[in-house]
Amino acid sequence: MKLLTINTHSHIEDNYEEKCDIFIETINRIEPDIMAMQEVNQTKNSKIVYGYKDIKEDNHALKIYKKLKNYHFSWLKIKSGYEIYEEGLAVFSKKPISDMSELLLTNTDDFNNWKKRMAQIVKIDDLVISNVHMGWWNDLEEPFSDQFEKLNNYLSPINDTVFIMGDFNSPANESGTGYDMVLSHGWYDTYTLADKKDSGNTITKKIAGWENDGDSKRIDYIFTNKKLDIKSSKVIFDGNNEKIISDHNGVIIEI
Repeated sequence: MKLLTINTHSHIEDNYEEKCDIFIETINRIEPDIMAMQEVNQTKNSKIVYGYKDIKEDNHALKIYKKLKNYHFSWLKIKSGYEIYEEGLAVFSKKPISDMSELLLTNTDDFNNWKKRMAQIVKIDDLVISNVHMGWWNDLEEPFSDQFEKLNNYLSPINDTVFIMGDFNSPANESGTGYDMVLSHGWYDTYTLADKKDSGNTITKKIAGWENDGDSKRIDYIFTNKKLDIKSSKVIFDGNNEKIISDHNGVIIEI
Protein backbone atom coordinates (compact mmCIF):
# COMPACT_ATOMS: atom_id res chain seq x y z
CA MET A 1 0.00 0.00 0.00
CA LYS A 2 1.27 3.49 -0.91
CA LEU A 3 0.28 6.71 0.88
CA LEU A 4 1.17 10.19 -0.39
CA THR A 5 0.85 13.63 1.19
CA ILE A 6 1.52 17.00 -0.44
CA ASN A 7 0.73 20.66 0.10
CA THR A 8 -0.32 21.38 -3.47
CA HIS A 9 -0.33 25.22 -3.35
CA SER A 10 -2.74 24.65 -6.28
CA HIS A 11 -4.02 27.82 -7.98
CA ILE A 12 -1.34 29.97 -6.37
CA GLU A 13 1.43 28.18 -8.30
CA ASP A 14 2.99 29.75 -11.39
CA ASN A 15 2.31 27.65 -14.52
CA TYR A 16 -0.63 26.07 -12.70
CA GLU A 17 -2.10 24.18 -15.65
CA GLU A 18 1.24 22.64 -16.61
CA LYS A 19 1.93 21.53 -13.05
CA CYS A 20 -1.57 20.10 -12.78
CA ASP A 21 -0.94 17.96 -15.86
CA ILE A 22 2.39 16.77 -14.44
CA PHE A 23 0.71 15.78 -11.19
CA ILE A 24 -2.12 13.93 -12.92
CA GLU A 25 0.24 12.02 -15.24
CA THR A 26 2.44 11.03 -12.31
CA ILE A 27 -0.42 9.84 -10.11
CA ASN A 28 -1.97 7.80 -12.92
CA ARG A 29 1.44 6.16 -13.41
CA ILE A 30 2.49 5.45 -9.80
CA GLU A 31 -1.05 4.96 -8.41
CA PRO A 32 -0.86 5.74 -4.68
CA ASP A 33 -3.65 4.03 -2.75
CA ILE A 34 -4.40 7.11 -0.62
CA MET A 35 -3.45 10.77 -1.05
CA ALA A 36 -3.82 13.66 1.39
CA MET A 37 -3.62 17.13 -0.16
CA GLN A 38 -3.45 20.52 1.52
CA GLU A 39 -4.03 24.05 0.18
CA VAL A 40 -6.60 22.73 -2.28
CA ASN A 41 -8.18 25.89 -3.62
CA GLN A 42 -11.03 27.22 -5.72
CA THR A 43 -11.78 30.82 -6.67
CA LYS A 44 -14.56 32.55 -4.74
CA ASN A 45 -16.38 33.87 -7.79
CA SER A 46 -16.51 30.64 -9.79
CA LYS A 47 -19.73 28.67 -10.29
CA ILE A 48 -20.87 26.05 -7.74
CA VAL A 49 -21.22 22.63 -9.37
CA TYR A 50 -21.72 20.44 -6.27
CA GLY A 51 -23.80 22.35 -3.75
CA TYR A 52 -23.69 19.80 -0.94
CA LYS A 53 -19.94 20.26 -0.59
CA ASP A 54 -19.80 23.77 -2.04
CA ILE A 55 -17.42 22.57 -4.75
CA LYS A 56 -16.95 25.07 -7.57
CA GLU A 57 -16.07 24.44 -11.19
CA ASP A 58 -12.39 25.35 -10.83
CA ASN A 59 -11.89 23.37 -7.59
CA HIS A 60 -8.38 21.92 -7.71
CA ALA A 61 -9.45 18.53 -6.36
CA LEU A 62 -12.34 18.29 -8.83
CA LYS A 63 -10.04 19.14 -11.72
CA ILE A 64 -7.65 16.37 -10.73
CA TYR A 65 -10.42 13.87 -10.02
CA LYS A 66 -11.83 14.22 -13.54
CA LYS A 67 -8.53 13.13 -15.06
CA LEU A 68 -7.45 10.44 -12.61
CA LYS A 69 -8.23 6.78 -13.13
CA ASN A 70 -10.40 4.99 -10.56
CA TYR A 71 -10.15 7.36 -7.60
CA HIS A 72 -12.68 8.60 -5.07
CA PHE A 73 -12.23 11.96 -3.34
CA SER A 74 -13.58 14.12 -0.55
CA TRP A 75 -12.99 17.87 -0.11
CA LEU A 76 -13.39 20.05 2.97
CA LYS A 77 -13.67 23.85 2.63
CA ILE A 78 -12.00 25.64 5.52
CA LYS A 79 -11.12 29.29 5.00
CA SER A 80 -10.54 32.22 2.72
CA GLY A 81 -7.07 32.50 1.22
CA TYR A 82 -5.18 35.24 -0.63
CA GLU A 83 -8.46 37.23 -0.83
CA ILE A 84 -9.73 35.55 -4.01
CA TYR A 85 -9.59 31.85 -3.03
CA GLU A 86 -11.44 29.40 -0.83
CA GLU A 87 -8.98 26.95 0.65
CA GLY A 88 -9.47 23.41 1.88
CA LEU A 89 -8.21 19.85 2.21
CA ALA A 90 -8.77 16.82 0.00
CA VAL A 91 -8.32 13.07 0.37
CA PHE A 92 -8.17 10.76 -2.64
CA SER A 93 -8.50 6.99 -2.37
CA LYS A 94 -8.52 3.99 -4.67
CA LYS A 95 -11.13 2.44 -2.37
CA PRO A 96 -14.44 4.11 -1.48
CA ILE A 97 -14.44 6.67 1.33
CA SER A 98 -17.11 5.39 3.71
CA ASP A 99 -17.27 8.39 6.04
CA MET A 100 -15.92 11.94 6.35
CA SER A 101 -15.96 14.11 9.45
CA GLU A 102 -14.43 17.48 10.25
CA LEU A 103 -12.78 18.75 13.40
CA LEU A 104 -12.18 22.41 14.21
CA LEU A 105 -8.65 22.73 15.60
CA THR A 106 -8.44 26.48 16.24
CA ASN A 107 -10.27 28.79 18.60
CA THR A 108 -11.48 30.80 15.64
CA ASP A 109 -14.18 29.47 13.36
CA ASP A 110 -14.14 32.60 11.21
CA PHE A 111 -13.96 31.65 7.52
CA ASN A 112 -12.18 34.93 6.74
CA ASN A 113 -9.46 34.39 9.34
CA TRP A 114 -6.40 32.86 7.64
CA LYS A 115 -5.38 31.18 10.90
CA LYS A 116 -8.44 28.92 10.97
CA ARG A 117 -7.44 25.23 10.89
CA MET A 118 -9.48 22.04 10.63
CA ALA A 119 -8.78 18.34 10.33
CA GLN A 120 -10.44 16.30 7.60
CA ILE A 121 -10.98 12.77 8.93
CA VAL A 122 -12.08 9.97 6.60
CA LYS A 123 -12.70 6.24 6.94
CA ILE A 124 -11.39 3.90 4.23
CA ASP A 125 -12.02 0.22 5.01
CA ASP A 126 -10.33 -0.32 8.40
CA LEU A 127 -8.11 2.76 8.13
CA VAL A 128 -8.71 6.26 9.49
CA ILE A 129 -6.98 9.09 7.64
CA SER A 130 -6.62 12.52 9.23
CA ASN A 131 -5.58 15.20 6.76
CA VAL A 132 -4.20 18.40 8.33
CA HIS A 133 -2.49 21.71 7.64
CA MET A 134 -1.32 22.85 11.06
CA GLY A 135 -0.46 26.30 12.37
CA TRP A 136 2.86 27.41 13.84
CA TRP A 137 4.32 26.49 17.21
CA ASN A 138 5.00 30.07 18.31
CA ASP A 139 1.69 31.61 17.20
CA LEU A 140 0.34 33.39 20.29
CA GLU A 141 -3.30 33.37 19.12
CA GLU A 142 -3.57 29.90 17.59
CA PRO A 143 -0.57 27.83 18.75
CA PHE A 144 0.25 24.44 17.29
CA SER A 145 0.12 22.87 20.76
CA ASP A 146 -3.58 23.67 21.25
CA GLN A 147 -4.42 22.44 17.77
CA PHE A 148 -2.62 19.13 18.20
CA GLU A 149 -4.12 18.50 21.65
CA LYS A 150 -7.59 18.74 20.10
CA LEU A 151 -6.60 16.43 17.26
CA ASN A 152 -4.94 13.89 19.55
CA ASN A 153 -7.90 13.85 21.94
CA TYR A 154 -10.20 13.03 19.01
CA LEU A 155 -8.00 10.37 17.40
CA SER A 156 -6.36 8.61 20.34
CA PRO A 157 -9.45 6.56 21.39
CA ILE A 158 -9.70 5.03 17.88
CA ASN A 159 -8.60 1.37 17.77
CA ASP A 160 -8.23 1.16 13.99
CA THR A 161 -4.96 2.03 12.28
CA VAL A 162 -4.82 5.82 12.04
CA PHE A 163 -2.60 7.96 9.81
CA ILE A 164 -2.16 11.71 10.31
CA MET A 165 -0.96 13.13 7.02
CA GLY A 166 -0.10 16.67 6.04
CA ASP A 167 1.80 19.91 6.44
CA PHE A 168 2.70 20.39 10.11
CA ASN A 169 4.73 23.62 9.79
CA SER A 170 7.07 22.14 12.41
CA PRO A 171 10.63 21.08 11.45
CA ALA A 172 11.78 17.64 12.60
CA ASN A 173 15.17 19.01 13.67
CA GLU A 174 13.69 21.70 15.94
CA SER A 175 13.84 20.37 19.49
CA GLY A 176 10.98 20.88 21.92
CA THR A 177 8.36 22.07 19.44
CA GLY A 178 5.63 20.49 17.32
CA TYR A 179 7.45 17.43 16.03
CA ASP A 180 8.56 16.36 19.50
CA MET A 181 5.06 16.99 20.82
CA VAL A 182 3.52 14.60 18.27
CA LEU A 183 5.99 11.86 19.20
CA SER A 184 5.47 12.45 22.92
CA HIS A 185 1.78 11.60 22.46
CA GLY A 186 2.67 8.13 21.17
CA TRP A 187 2.54 8.73 17.43
CA TYR A 188 5.12 7.10 15.15
CA ASP A 189 6.84 8.93 12.32
CA THR A 190 6.70 6.62 9.28
CA TYR A 191 9.93 8.22 8.02
CA THR A 192 11.74 6.97 11.12
CA LEU A 193 10.12 3.53 10.82
CA ALA A 194 11.03 3.14 7.12
CA ASP A 195 13.63 0.57 6.07
CA LYS A 196 14.66 2.80 3.17
CA LYS A 197 14.56 6.59 3.27
CA ASP A 198 16.10 9.72 1.76
CA SER A 199 16.64 13.15 3.33
CA GLY A 200 12.92 13.59 3.90
CA ASN A 201 13.20 17.34 3.27
CA THR A 202 10.00 18.81 1.86
CA ILE A 203 11.04 22.48 1.97
CA THR A 204 14.27 23.54 0.28
CA LYS A 205 13.84 27.32 -0.09
CA LYS A 206 12.09 30.34 1.39
CA ILE A 207 8.31 30.08 1.02
CA ALA A 208 5.22 31.75 2.52
CA GLY A 209 5.38 31.31 6.28
CA TRP A 210 9.11 30.60 6.14
CA GLU A 211 10.31 33.83 4.55
CA ASN A 212 13.20 34.20 7.00
CA ASP A 213 14.40 30.63 6.81
CA GLY A 214 15.50 29.15 3.51
CA ASP A 215 17.22 26.08 4.94
CA SER A 216 16.06 22.64 3.87
CA LYS A 217 13.67 21.14 6.38
CA ARG A 218 11.24 18.29 6.95
CA ILE A 219 7.77 19.65 7.84
CA ASP A 220 5.42 17.35 5.89
CA TYR A 221 4.75 14.01 7.57
CA ILE A 222 2.80 10.79 7.71
CA PHE A 223 2.36 9.74 11.35
CA THR A 224 0.63 6.58 12.55
CA ASN A 225 -0.69 5.25 15.85
CA LYS A 226 0.88 1.80 15.36
CA LYS A 227 4.47 0.65 14.91
CA LEU A 228 4.08 -0.59 11.35
CA ASP A 229 6.58 -2.16 8.96
CA ILE A 230 7.29 0.65 6.50
CA LYS A 231 9.22 -0.44 3.42
CA SER A 232 10.21 3.03 2.27
CA SER A 233 9.67 6.76 2.73
CA LYS A 234 10.65 9.04 -0.12
CA VAL A 235 10.34 12.68 -1.05
CA ILE A 236 8.39 13.12 -4.30
CA PHE A 237 7.82 16.05 -6.69
CA ASP A 238 11.23 17.47 -5.73
CA GLY A 239 12.78 17.68 -9.19
CA ASN A 240 14.63 14.39 -8.75
CA ASN A 241 11.82 11.98 -7.93
CA GLU A 242 9.26 13.50 -10.34
CA LYS A 243 9.03 17.15 -11.42
CA ILE A 244 8.27 19.98 -9.00
CA ILE A 245 4.59 20.94 -8.86
CA SER A 246 4.39 22.99 -5.64
CA ASP A 247 6.40 25.09 -3.18
CA HIS A 248 6.37 21.93 -1.02
CA ASN A 249 7.74 18.55 -1.99
CA GLY A 250 5.51 15.59 -1.21
CA VAL A 251 6.12 12.44 0.82
CA ILE A 252 5.22 8.95 -0.35
CA ILE A 253 5.52 5.84 1.80
CA GLU A 254 5.09 2.18 0.99
CA ILE A 255 3.83 -0.32 3.53
